[in-house]
Formats: sequence, structure tokens, C-alpha cells
Amino acid sequence: NDTTDDTLVIIREFAAPQNLVFEVLTKAEHISQWQIPKNMEIKAVETDIVKGGKYKIIMHSPDKGFDFELFGEYIEIDPPNKIVFTQNVPGMEPMSTITIMLSQDGDKTQMVFKQTDIASKQMRDGGLKGWAPVFDRLSEYISGL
Repeated sequence: NDTTDDTLVIIREFAAPQNLVFEVLTKAEHISQWQIPKNMEIKAVETDIVKGGKYKIIMHSPDKGFDFELFGEYIEIDPPNKIVFTQNVPGMEPMSTITIMLSQDGDKTQMVFKQTDIASKQMRDGGLKGWAPVFDRLSEYISGL
């Protein structure tokens, strides 16, 4: 495991072809269905999945009455194998970089998610608490397709 104080690595396996997993990770109509933390709602997803393209995800917390925004830029796109992008969270931490590697293993796809340049160990731990249930939702969503 490559997890360190400023790097988070999560490995997941999905019972789906690699092309489908790549599509679900990159198309707005899919992202809006799974990239939602608990107790949040998606307000908008914009994505331009090309090198240099931008993305923005706006979520709303009905319980706490605030909006939460993620945004960044795609650095590298290699369908259906790799996605590299920056992630910004206004007011929370400096920009981090996320690399997602996909590989086909029989009828399953392995995803290696690596987030680097995380500001602190506490932010890394918070990232794990946030991403783990989101990836559970992703797995459930893919299973339903």
C-alpha cells in the first residue's frame, strides 16, 4: 500500500467490464448517481473529459443547509485505462491530484485510486472516510447497470 501522510490509495474491484467502469467514472449522467457522500444531494455535475478539460460537482446538504463544491482539471485521459485530474475544495485544502488506474481481470475491473498532495494526515483520513462510502455507492450503481 502506498498510503502516506500526504497520499491516499484505495483499491477496489468491480464486477463489470473496464470500458463500463471508465464510462461510469467520467460521464456526468453517471457521476450524478454515485459520487454523493451520505446525507448529500447532487445539484449539478459538469465534466469535459479531455486533457485540459474542467469538471465541477456541486452537492447540497439538506441537513446542514449548505452547498459543497468539487472542481478541477483533467491532466491525462487514457480511455479506458487511466484518468488523472486535480481536485479543489474551496476553503478546505490546497489542490490535490487524483490518479485512477483501471485494469481488466477476467470479468472484473480493478481500480487503483491514488490521491496525492494532501495537506495533512487528518485531511487524508477525512478523504478515506469520504471516498470509501462513495466507492461503495459506485459499486452498487455499477451492479445495477
